Amino acid sequence: MSFVAQILITRRIILNWQMWIIVDIIGIWLYWYKGLRLISLLYVIFLGLAIKGFIDWRRQLANQT
Repeated sequence: MSFVAQILITRRIILNWQMWIIVDIIGIWLYWYKGLRLISLLYVIFLGLAIKGFIDWRRQLANQT
């Protein structure tokens, strides 16, 4: 999923942010479950960045039309 999301981001397709959000949620759960709390926290930060990126891109697209 991360590979597909990276391809989408290079092509400037907004779906990439939704893919990153899904990857981050899975990563948070997986690393928390395995006891890797700090890496899980890192994925929480990544999730916040992905949500901000999605909002910013949607705002830019709305301003272009």
